[in-house]
Amino acid sequence: MPEPPGLNSAERRLWSAFPAGSTVVVGGDLPAGPHPDRIVRAEIIARLLLGGRETRPGFVPAVRLRGAYIVGRLDLSGGTVDHELRLDQCRLVEAPDLSNAQTRQLRFNGCKMPGFDGGGLRADGSSASPTRRSTAR
Repeated sequence: MPEPPGLNSAERRLWSAFPAGSTVVVGGDLPAGPHPDRIVRAEIIARLLLGGRETRPGFVPAVRLRGAYIVGRLDLSGGTVDHELRLDQCRLVEAPDLSNAQTRQLRFNGCKMPGFDGGGLRADGSSASPTRRSTAR
């Protein structure tokens, strides 16, 4: 499946890293605001997790992202996610929706987000919720 048009630099790196499950570091800390080099659209993450990118034989595909400012709503509601999602030190502008989703491992380490909808979520592996929540954006 081809790369979607209009990806920024951080999104292009994430798209390329996904088939091998490589970690993409766009910043070493929790972003305070939307720096252009650290913005990743939630829809790109969702697209990867929901099968929008070919995988690579011999590797474990995953979304592993550090230091990103994630814009838009990460909506995986009702979906089946066969890949790991690991976000470290990321700021999510909107609360993710994983209601009634079935997934493998989920990790939100040191992330900041305004909430989390996980009603009915089924995770086969471990799941770690955000350590910081905020109502401020």
